[in-house]
Amino acid sequence: MDSKDYGFCYRIAFECIGKENGIERMIHEIADRVGATVIITNIYGEIVGECDILHLRNRKEHYDKMIRSLILKELEQEERKEELEELSEAVMRPIEVKHNIEGFVVVLFPDSEEKENWREIVHVIAKTVAIELEYHKDRTWCSISMERQIVSEIVLGGKKEMGEDIHIKEKMEQNYLIPGFLLGIVWSGDHRRYGQLQHIRNQIYEKDQELLSYLSGECLYLLFTGKKEEQKTTELLRAISQASEVQVCVGSLFSDKEEILSRKRFLEQAMQTGNRMDPEREFLVVKENFLETICSYVVKESGFKGYYCEELERLRKEDLQKGTEFYRSLKQYLLSGNNVGMAAKKLFVHRNTMIYRLQKIDEIMKIDPNEPDTARLLLISMVLQELIDKSNKKVDEERNLR
Repeated sequence: MDSKDYGFCYRIAFECIGKENGIERMIHEIADRVGATVIITNIYGEIVGECDILHLRNRKEHYDKMIRSLILKELEQEERKEELEELSEAVMRPIEVKHNIEGFVVVLFPDSEEKENWREIVHVIAKTVAIELEYHKDRTWCSISMERQIVSEIVLGGKKEMGEDIHIKEKMEQNYLIPGFLLGIVWSGDHRRYGQLQHIRNQIYEKDQELLSYLSGECLYLLFTGKKEEQKTTELLRAISQASEVQVCVGSLFSDKEEILSRKRFLEQAMQTGNRMDPEREFLVVKENFLETICSYVVKESGFKGYYCEELERLRKEDLQKGTEFYRSLKQYLLSGNNVGMAAKKLFVHRNTMIYRLQKIDEIMKIDPNEPDTARLLLISMVLQELIDKSNKKVDEERNLR
């Protein structure tokens, strides 16, 4: 490379600041000009922008490890290098915004080239991206420290490989995982609204410095720690949901850190269930839809569909084909504690009619609903199926409206 190449890179970088898709344009124009592969990652090592003109992506695992190494050193407060030089054909530099690392620039170049020729180019790209992030800080810049972001990734992102280091484990236990946990999810519905989720995260962090948060696609996962009561946090999230037009789901207080990931999965299912049942609802508290969530969660996690499914399906088909009400009669009979008179009264039919229906039900299903365990399992299955049908009906109605 010569002075003209350097001049070109500086000019392109300057022109791209503040422009729509400016960073993407800069990466491609510089990569084409100097004949190198340029990669930009977030602090987790995930690629967020690239121009792979040398087709070197097959080496990506090596650079992931390099980035992880840099992050671990940062967490352990060791001296950080400006570039990593484990490989002769690469230069990597952190992207810093207000002394906080937001990601990395990696430039891969032909083996024959000298590393010194590329240092200035990498510096230009890193500085330009940093300026752009700070310029759009209300949309994309994260105000949370790198250490807190990494701990959030380990705890909420389920990426345990970084959390296996003993120093990080101790730091997490002492400084971050303070009992009194409350989980929440903010869902934008569109990955292109990433900047809005970032802004919401900064907004919440300003009010609660103990927040752990993790951004993934369309979701912002929130873990509030050290809480004594949940009402104040719930109201904060409700206000954000209304102001930002995003969907929010919030759980309830718990104290065992080992439950964080399982409760996160349950919260995801609660949000999906609530969304299916009422797509227009922007704020959901799990305990308000607890039974529906439990049922849908069990079905999803285990594939469980209920008890006596075939027998109940035969009953439903009989009703459909002949216009009878055996299914409804059986459910009311079970809800009435197997009391014929009470069930007949609830259904507004004569007692003898109810007895006749129960005899026919027994013939069709070939099981005895008066046996206590059978009665209990039949009712569980019928309630579960009712909740699933209700949820599916909401989904169908929403599709028809579209």
